[in-house]
Amino acid sequence: MIVDVLPGMTLAQVIMRLREAHGDSVTIRISPDSALLLTANEFRALSLAAEREQIAIAVETRDGLRRQLATLFGVPLAIPTDEDEEDEPQPIDGPANTLPTADPEEPDDAGTTTTTAAPVRTGRNGASGGKRGNGRMGRVVAALAGIALLLLLVIGGYWYFLRTADVRLTTVTQPVNTTIAFSVARPGQDVSAAGAVPAEQVSFELSVKLDAPATGIESIGTILATGTLELRNPGSQAITIPAGTIIDTWEGDQFVTSDEVTVPPSENGSAGEGTVVVAAATPGAFANRDPGMLSGQMENGIYFSNRGTPIAGGGDETTTVVTQDDLDALQARAEETLRSLAATSSLSDNRRVVPSTLTIQQFTTSYSSEVGDEADAVSVDATIAFDALAFPTDALDAGAERALADQVPAGYQLVEGSVTYEVPVESGETGGVIAMLVQVTGSASVVVTDEEREQLADLIAGESKEAAESRLSRDPRFDSVSIDVSPGWMPQQLPSSTGKIDITIE
Repeated sequence: MIVDVLPGMTLAQVIMRLREAHGDSVTIRISPDSALLLTANEFRALSLAAEREQIAIAVETRDGLRRQLATLFGVPLAIPTDEDEEDEPQPIDGPANTLPTADPEEPDDAGTTTTTAAPVRTGRNGASGGKRGNGRMGRVVAALAGIALLLLLVIGGYWYFLRTADVRLTTVTQPVNTTIAFSVARPGQDVSAAGAVPAEQVSFELSVKLDAPATGIESIGTILATGTLELRNPGSQAITIPAGTIIDTWEGDQFVTSDEVTVPPSENGSAGEGTVVVAAATPGAFANRDPGMLSGQMENGIYFSNRGTPIAGGGDETTTVVTQDDLDALQARAEETLRSLAATSSLSDNRRVVPSTLTIQQFTTSYSSEVGDEADAVSVDATIAFDALAFPTDALDAGAERALADQVPAGYQLVEGSVTYEVPVESGETGGVIAMLVQVTGSASVVVTDEEREQLADLIAGESKEAAESRLSRDPRFDSVSIDVSPGWMPQQLPSSTGKIDITIE
């Protein structure tokens, strides 16, 4: 099958024609005037389409650039060399710009009519001139295509030869710990004889800010309790009770009458009766009374009772306030916190305190609220000035590292600078020398040898960045993997040469 690539056709149209020959062989005949198949990308797309459709293709073209591209992508040429091509028509000898024309017919001796040629002039834009114009255009296109191919080769060479990869691997770590024994000598003791770490008297300050909820509850009356009292007058004279009369109770509470009322005298042995509305003198729920719970006798001899109805409606609002207990508890917490901090922390000069020697020289506090203040919480800023004996921990580092190294499992190594100390524990004192125990902790990381680095580089050489990261992430020796390929604007594929892959173990 032959597919002609004519002027004006697109690459998509050519590929569509290829699909019609699925599984067959196709010769692609390219017109000299076609603008297709002059770049590496077009030949790559053509090759991929032929491979996908299982087509054996060959290219028929007289263009030198197209022949180079076809050879580059392994596409056979239908016309092997330019020498096998048909020669272009040569101009006919004679005056310039002439073509042969026919003379009038003349019979020969045998009576046969013959025709003789005569020169005919052609215009400057005739067929010969047009072919020369097409040739010049072809040479320009071929030159541009050659420049483009050269650029592709330069970029490809830069990408191939100058690519580098920076691989950073963070190894798996695990904690190791042990306990070491040492001694600290008080000032003035013979350190060399005791083999102890010398201690010095130090002064330092520590501060902390703590807060806690306020616990005090204060009730404030906001609504007056009201109700009706029944009145009894056992006397022989009517008694008038003015509005605003205060009625005292045995509990010490007071109620005030709202209206003036006159209670008639007793008759026939029955006390005179009346009623009056009262309200508590002070708002609050304390004045509420169940029926019959507010009773007594006024100074004028009138008896009163709420036996028929309650005194109700009194109400309070509660609020949270700061108590002295709140402040005392905060101060105790602050002291405990600062003592613990002083005993467990390293001082600024990398020294630690002997806990039993801590003494408080000054304790200052500042509270956000005072006793009785309405607040949901209260805070304290506390500072303590301490005196204590302190010893340098770097005197323990060498022994701690040796002790931890014995705990490191095979295939691991102690991470430099990872040693930390817990709170020292005192086990006794003799002659001014304090015996102590301390737990030390460090980190051990997986060991990766130079030979193993080379093996890793060989394993990922030539792979894409994603594939290399995926492969290394599955290695149980590493916690994290990071790969940077340079230059970053080129395809992210690692160099094929292991010498251009730098592996850093962290």
